[in-house]
Amino acid sequence: MTDDLPRFQAVQARPITEPALVERMRKEATTWINAVHMQFHRVESPLINPDDLGAEVWRQEIDLHFFVAAIMRLRRAVVCASAVNQLRSSLADLLDVFDRTVPSARLLRNVSEHFDDYTVGRGNDKKIKRSQLQVWSLGQEDGQLIWRWLGEEVRLSAWHRAATTLYRGFLSDAGRYLADRPID
Repeated sequence: MTDDLPRFQAVQARPITEPALVERMRKEATTWINAVHMQFHRVESPLINPDDLGAEVWRQEIDLHFFVAAIMRLRRAVVCASAVNQLRSSLADLLDVFDRTVPSARLLRNVSEHFDDYTVGRGNDKKIKRSQLQVWSLGQEDGQLIWRWLGEEVRLSAWHRAATTLYRGFLSDAGRYLADRPID
């Protein structure tokens, strides 16, 4: 067993191989699509406690922010894998469709992640005012949940479908790429 440590250290010292990168990002993408599904269902099916509606609103707001974070982490895993030449074109196409379907995801993630900067007027997007940070609503149109925040409308089911489509396309492309390559 003591012989394994130097070998492990030697492997870790080498740059990651492309197949190992794709496999690692496949695992990351799976983690984050599971988080997307979990957060979507938590927002879509709230546990209404009539004795504590305030706590439910807080939970939904938190779940909405984690939904956006999970979607963007899924996207990051796919972007990372797109560094592999054989996947670059197909993953770029998937990412383009995804970005067109969820155009405000980056903005919502950035403001959510850097709320402190936006609170004191140092956020990168000067159109966002601190008065917008804590003003949001969750409503329904045609049976679909819509989150309104920062002047954006997020149709949650459309974002959920876009994330699922991105994940499935990535898994398919990654699977074909890895089919005849050893992962080391």
